[in-house]
Amino acid sequence: MKKTGFLRLFIRSLPEIWFCQVVIGAILWFPMTTLNTVVTTIAASGDFALTTANIRSFLSLRVLEMLACSFLLVLLLVVGEICAPIFLCEAIQKQEKTGVFSIIKKSIKALPRFFTPSGFLILLYILFITPLIGIGFSLSVTESLYIPRFITEVIDKNITYSVLYGVVLFALTLLGLIHIFVFHGILLDGDRPWDAMRRSRQYIVKHWKTIIIVIIQLTLLTRILYSVQAFVFDTLPQHYLDSISAEMPRGYIFNIVEVETLTDEDLTLLLYRALCILQVYIGQYVFNLYAAISSCTFFMVLTRLYLRFRKEDEGQAYEPEKYDLKPRDARHVILTLLALLVPVFLVCLSVFMAVFFNKIFPEREKTAVIAHRTGGYLASENSLEGLDEAASHGCYGGETDIQRTKDRRYIINHDTDFARLTGDPRKPSEMTLEEIKKLKIRDTTGNGQLLSVPTLEELLDHGKGKVKLFLELKGESADNYMVEDVVKAVKERDMVEDVVLISLDYDVINYAEQEYPEMETGVLIFGSMGDVAKLNCDMIIMEEEMAAVVSTIRSIHNAGKRVGVWTVNTRRAMRRFLDSEADMVITDDILMAIDVQKELDERTDYDIIKDRSSDLWFY
Repeated sequence: MKKTGFLRLFIRSLPEIWFCQVVIGAILWFPMTTLNTVVTTIAASGDFALTTANIRSFLSLRVLEMLACSFLLVLLLVVGEICAPIFLCEAIQKQEKTGVFSIIKKSIKALPRFFTPSGFLILLYILFITPLIGIGFSLSVTESLYIPRFITEVIDKNITYSVLYGVVLFALTLLGLIHIFVFHGILLDGDRPWDAMRRSRQYIVKHWKTIIIVIIQLTLLTRILYSVQAFVFDTLPQHYLDSISAEMPRGYIFNIVEVETLTDEDLTLLLYRALCILQVYIGQYVFNLYAAISSCTFFMVLTRLYLRFRKEDEGQAYEPEKYDLKPRDARHVILTLLALLVPVFLVCLSVFMAVFFNKIFPEREKTAVIAHRTGGYLASENSLEGLDEAASHGCYGGETDIQRTKDRRYIINHDTDFARLTGDPRKPSEMTLEEIKKLKIRDTTGNGQLLSVPTLEELLDHGKGKVKLFLELKGESADNYMVEDVVKAVKERDMVEDVVLISLDYDVINYAEQEYPEMETGVLIFGSMGDVAKLNCDMIIMEEEMAAVVSTIRSIHNAGKRVGVWTVNTRRAMRRFLDSEADMVITDDILMAIDVQKELDERTDYDIIKDRSSDLWFY
């Protein structure tokens, strides 16, 4: 019987790995979906969802119930996304029979090994640390975990924070690398988590040269595969479609159902749109295949290394393995046919979408732009001049921060103290208005000008009739008294229609909505669980990563509420959200927003399809 090496075994085994993972995922789908639904239902079982704005209200039995269900969900994900692939790769490399149900059984039986303090730490690491460093095992439930941009911006602007952040990330990455074989030790040898960690460290120290070589080879291989698929299925088709886009009409609308005879121009445009849609979806399909291959490669190579190191650790001489290739079975044939049927389906889908192009990719109302801290980068932060700049550049509104002084007056300031802008370490709540007015703020645009701290009254008087004012009730002084005082000042100036009260504290906004329903209100959140549309307010303002989920925006709109996104400061994000269903974006870079909006107005049909393709894939 013909024998082969590891590379051919791996290539030959890819369909088998995919088949088993698809079946395992299908088997575990129902219990995981049920648990996820239960968690969401518990989160939304009250009058509102669990969010970063109201988490203090959930310190109750509901939290314990959610944590219990979430823990079970994590265990199922560990079974399907880590344990099963490792057991599968071991069986393939040992040339053992691979049965889906036997693999699931082995994986579930191995779970109790994680029920130790060190085992829980390992699970927490793959849940919350791996997604941030991008190296090691991870779970789909947290693979998109991120540090909110408003936090990373603070880190980037402070050298001390940046260095500390870099050191922490490096330490966490190193910790993950030296324990890369922990799961193999726990699953394949039944080690206790602490023993598996020690075994992994020993293997890394003893075989670091081999591991580095393998990592370099693996990195080069995946980079080459990525470059090839990107060039063939993305760069070349884009170049061709871009070259013919200029000849196509823009914004052309026709209803194929109502037209008796299609002209040659109609048919040409229909074909062009179908090709554009097909290129986008074929490119995404091929990229997903590449991602699947990369994942399989990661599991197979790590498992092979672990089996090899264990063999050498037992005193046996290592020789390159030779494997007997088994005849192809039905699984290979089924997956090959499915792989071929997907492009056929995408062709049909592309034609259908091209026919109903104007319904699937409709024109959207322009997303309003709100200047962060009154005028963004155009003026010193939280200054009266910022409102003038925002108005002169056509902004819908200006956002600013309200804090209370020691003598119950209200001033405009973002930080918890005045250290950054004035050098005075005291908080607004520790100073009277008279003391604060003696401070001189350094102009944050860098022109060297010294400014005074504006009061709420000065802000309202200066901004009236210019832009809509989004007043963030800020910090430790944000409470019901602040709501009452701010609303009083607003009503005295007949500015109810000109002001929106917003806050990171839901209790404050809920009070404002209950006591002053005539005032427009909004809650700032950067994480949630449950139906955020249940929040008692007029608008939900989400951190940009959270707002990327189209279904969340639509559910909020269905509840009759508006959607805002904060703080959008990169060109990619600006393009994403100015062309989204969000009602408004808060940004520091007003000029970039204007420039990106001009680009969006001049897009071809192909550009529109590329920009909105994610809306159709991810609901």
